[in-house]
Amino acid sequence: YRQGQLCANGIAAVGNGHDVGTKTLILAAFPELYGILTVAITFLVTGLMK
Repeated sequence: YRQGQLCANGIAAVGNGHDVGTKTLILAAFPELYGILTVAITFLVTGLMK
């Protein structure tokens, strides 16, 4: 929900002439990065327990 709002507000700000395109992309990618890291760490920890 918040990620979508962030992207929509960033797109609107870029449309209004503000220079926030790069910042919007970086902030929008953080939740996805956390998800990928969580999956990777889960596999690593599970592999170490065997």
